[in-house]
Amino acid sequence: MDAYEGVEKDLQKLLTGGEILGVTNPEEKDKILFPRGESFLVELDGCVTLELPKLPPPSIAPSAGILQARKLHSRIVKTDVDPRLQIRRGEAIRVGGEWFRVSSAVREDLPLDKQPPRA
Repeated sequence: MDAYEGVEKDLQKLLTGGEILGVTNPEEKDKILFPRGESFLVELDGCVTLELPKLPPPSIAPSAGILQARKLHSRIVKTDVDPRLQIRRGEAIRVGGEWFRVSSAVREDLPLDKQPPRA
């Protein structure tokens, strides 16, 4: 292969991070790389709820800092249908007009070739 040293490691990072797509060719034991395609939106099944961090009681006026901190917190989105068949790690979902990114963190307990699919 005519490339710079470390290219395979860099390509694996791009694949793991979902920046490019790779399709394995079992006949030649090779992988074909593709750029990510255009974004598209689909409606997911089920009923979705969003849990927000609690604000202080009304007797204590929330400061701008508390309101800003609420915006920066992680949020938990719950659904009555398992969404794993419809979304993949790294994809964005929109709930109630707000966009969320599905975690694409690499699982430390699995080798890269056993990681769940990413977008």
